[in-house]
Amino acid sequence: MIDDSGQMSIDFLIGFTIFIIGIIIVVTLMSGLLVGLQSKTIDLDAVAYRTGVILVEDPGQLNPENPYGYADEWELIDLAYKDDILRLGMALSKDYPNILTRAKVEGFFDSSFFSYPDDYRRTLFFTGEGMYEYHFNILLTDPNSSPSIGESVPTNQQYGYIKRAVFIKEPPNGAVFNCTGDPKRVDINLNFSTLHDGDRGPIYWIDPLKEKIIIRLITDAGVKLDNVYLSHVDENGIISPIPGQHYLPVMTSGGPAPPYPVNIPDDGSAGYVEIEIPQGYFEPFSASKFQLSFDFDPDATDPQSYDYDYSVPSLSSPLTPATLEVCVW
Repeated sequence: MIDDSGQMSIDFLIGFTIFIIGIIIVVTLMSGLLVGLQSKTIDLDAVAYRTGVILVEDPGQLNPENPYGYADEWELIDLAYKDDILRLGMALSKDYPNILTRAKVEGFFDSSFFSYPDDYRRTLFFTGEGMYEYHFNILLTDPNSSPSIGESVPTNQQYGYIKRAVFIKEPPNGAVFNCTGDPKRVDINLNFSTLHDGDRGPIYWIDPLKEKIIIRLITDAGVKLDNVYLSHVDENGIISPIPGQHYLPVMTSGGPAPPYPVNIPDDGSAGYVEIEIPQGYFEPFSASKFQLSFDFDPDATDPQSYDYDYSVPSLSSPLTPATLEVCVW
């Protein structure tokens, strides 16, 4: 029987080659389609890592047009301007990664200020309406506390995880001054340029602009406190009381705070007057030298004066070791 198909070997080779090329193209496309499914865990780990970097290596960011004019001090913003916070970071500064500040830590975990989860998704994961809504749990553990924000970590699905070792810069311990005799007035001098000691560096210096400060005066005399007020000291040493900064709130061992006179008890134990100036209090005043004055006995003779600086033995800004854990799914 005669073969009349007319098929030649070259036709077979061409067809087979085209078939093989088609198979290669299909396999290549299929592998690309599966990449997203195969690397889901890796992507979540990357998101957790990025979130951890923002939290411990970045001080955060505010809208540059915010009415306060702060650079990165989002923890000083009032609730009404919360939307001006663009990024939440807890680092002291970008120059000191893994060094957090206690004020930023407390602000970050303040559930009365931030709305969960929207504020955190907006400022940490940068997601908005219609975008993927990450679920997360952020835990900070130090020797004294373990605040957390987020949902319980799932046990039946994969999630991204990162753990960072950090230090927390604590606010300085309160400065204690022992008043002698029956003081007419006690002046506490605050020189920011001295407190911002270049030799010690930002990790260890005292920064009244960003940290609260506590001042306690101790006396054995039964004296009467009439007033506490703040003054500005200019470059020529001229002291000018700041309008509106009289009758600053204080704590005493004898009763309510000024403007009502307070009798400090003389019962054998030392009485005290204590004032706490919150973080950010000095921001509105364009000055680097201040004087905090306590008016006691107008009939007494000389005022007493002290410097609020590193010479006060009780002042320090210790570092607390801690760990930060971020889970994302």
